[in-house]
Amino acid sequence: MKEFLKVAGFGLVVAISIWAWTQPRNQPVGASKIVQSARDLGAKAREAISEAPARLSSQPHQDVYNLVCAKMLEFIKTASTAKFSVLGKDVEAVVEPLGRNVYRVRGFVDAQNLFGAVVRDKWSLSFQMDGGKIGKVYSYSDDEGTIGNPEDATRVANGLPTLAEEKERAAKSAEAQLQRDKLAATARMRIECHRVARERISSEWSMPSTAKFSTLQAENDQWTTCREIEGEKLWVATGVVDPKGQGINRLNWKSVCAVYGDSVVVRFSQLGNRTLGDLTFAKYAK
Repeated sequence: MKEFLKVAGFGLVVAISIWAWTQPRNQPVGASKIVQSARDLGAKAREAISEAPARLSSQPHQDVYNLVCAKMLEFIKTASTAKFSVLGKDVEAVVEPLGRNVYRVRGFVDAQNLFGAVVRDKWSLSFQMDGGKIGKVYSYSDDEGTIGNPEDATRVANGLPTLAEEKERAAKSAEAQLQRDKLAATARMRIECHRVARERISSEWSMPSTAKFSTLQAENDQWTTCREIEGEKLWVATGVVDPKGQGINRLNWKSVCAVYGDSVVVRFSQLGNRTLGDLTFAKYAK
């Protein structure tokens, strides 16, 4: 501002000199005209000076910058001594619009510490505007370090989730896939245990080739099931069989299967009133 006043004063002197020099020599220069010209130039100088703050305050995104400075002022212990960098004047003061109402604002603040010494602290804030206010903050940096991830602001501005949100989504997706894989593995194991149990009963009791067993795929009732016993790594398969395949005499059967890796071993079977295998597993067939 002082430099501007010096320039304006010098221009005033030069303008008066030029005006006086251009006057006709045979006509006396009236003092009133000189005074009036000086007043006109002075008025223009004052007008330029008064417009300077307006031009400064009309910097792009000045409102955003002022909002950030006012917010940061709340966290400065010696707020009355704080002087922030000026947008449009100090190169350190920058408002960077990233898109989708996301901004990255940088600047500095000079303030006295608790010992009375003036300290300059450079800062940077990345955030999203929400209804004319500072909404979600993605990162804050100053001379002491960084809180948050500055990359998140750029990601959100480009329509992407933050790194934390992306990590959470990936974890949920992995968990969902794990559950799907588990359900698929369970379905395969049910079918396999039921198949092995049917083959064991057919073999041990010498069923004829005409015997017809209920299957999980074909029937879905209380007699045709295969359930896992939690904590025991055992499966109980149940079903019905028509030994002669004539639909006249149908027998209920149960089998307790133990799973070892991909192998299924029948530990106990019951066909009607007949049993076969290790009786210690009979309790699971009830």
